[in-house]
This record gives sequence, structure tokens and C-alpha cells, in this order.
Amino acid sequence: MNEINQWLLLGSYYESFDYLLIDQEDGGESHLWGLPVLSPDKKYFLTTQLDLEAGFVSNGFQLWRMENRKPLLRWEKELQDWGAGKIIWTRNNYVLAEQTYRNDSSNELENRLIKMKFIWVDTE
Repeated sequence: MNEINQWLLLGSYYESFDYLLIDQEDGGESHLWGLPVLSPDKKYFLTTQLDLEAGFVSNGFQLWRMENRKPLLRWEKELQDWGAGKIIWTRNNYVLAEQTYRNDSSNELENRLIKMKFIWVDTE
């Protein structure tokens, strides 16, 4: 991920996995729940992880900010009843996501498209 001066690796463990960002300058590591998706201005990236069945990995979101060319975790939220797979930034604080949830009637997992707005206060 040359846009943010990081290498991206997949970490595979016994019954789980995560992603690692390795700083191209100093080798610093950041563990991510899912694949990072950069905001259009490249100041932020969002990761999602979906695990409604086995529970081996976190199910939810992480919001990261690039500060002084380093990733800084700003917020994370684990979810219980739904998760997000694919995400796309449409603007700097709007995201389209494929939401996966359990249908109460059939007890099957289903998908739908949702739009989310992230609101944060920058300290700049």
C-alpha cells in the first residue's frame, strides 16, 4: 500500500487470521481486523471483519487515521447481530457496505446494501 507507505500482509493463526500493516520506513506493525479500504482523501481507512458463525475473529469495524505517515486506531466496534463484508467509500465520511444479518424467520444469513455515515472530530 504505497499510498500510505505500508506493506500489507495476511496473518494466519491456528483458527483465526488478521491483516498486518508493516511500515516501510521503520518496520512498525499494526494489526487490522480486515482488509484496509482507504478513504478518498487517504487520511483514513476502514477495516471490516465478518464472523457471525464460528466466532474465531472479531466481527465489526475499525477506523484508522494516518497521522505523520503512521496508522493510528481511532475507533473500533464489535457487532453482535450483523456484520459487513465489502465496503466502498463514496465520499470522505460515507460508506456503502454489504450488510450480512440473520433472518429471524428462516435463521439463514442474508445480505443487503446499507449506507453509513461516519462522523468524527479531527484535531487538526
